[in-house]
Amino acid sequence: VLTLQAIRNDGSIMDTFTIDKGMNPVAGGTPGQKSNSTSSATTTGAVVVCASTVTDTSQCNYKARGANDQSTINPLIKEGRHVVLSEGTFRLSDSIVISHNKVTLSGQGPGTVLQVSKDGVTAIQLTAVEDVVLGDFTIDGSKSTYKGTRGIYINDGNATIQLVNLRIINTNSSTGPPSQGSVNGSALAS
Repeated sequence: VLTLQAIRNDGSIMDTFTIDKGMNPVAGGTPGQKSNSTSSATTTGAVVVCASTVTDTSQCNYKARGANDQSTINPLIKEGRHVVLSEGTFRLSDSIVISHNKVTLSGQGPGTVLQVSKDGVTAIQLTAVEDVVLGDFTIDGSKSTYKGTRGIYINDGNATIQLVNLRIINTNSSTGPPSQGSVNGSALAS
């Protein structure tokens, strides 16, 4: 069971969610594969984005560069695509921004890592969204190297988001008060 807490600016708990790890798995692997999720989210075709270190690119629709990888992922999310990330590390110098409904961002499990690579960056920012599914990856805030990093920031308290097998580690938002709706490494327990 995973417990997720949304935290207000003053540090008080806004809401607490409990998620069963076996609930609504997110599909991943091949282009066009549909999610096993029971969410009402629908997507416009799945695309596979491979990490820069992947050598067999036969299953890749896109390949990240190993730096500024959000610039490969964000346009696909903006199109409303189901984005499937390969195993490997995706380095983020800015946020992955989700501001469209019915978007899925999924990985291949803990070996898919979204790693923050700049001070003050939040790995994923969501704004006024419904039916978004995030799952099967790890967010690494790289707190030993970068300051003020966060895992997930939700700009709208009315967002409908499913988090499935998601792990957030090494964030350091304790350098300042957490912002409303932010989720950091200490808010997610496995």
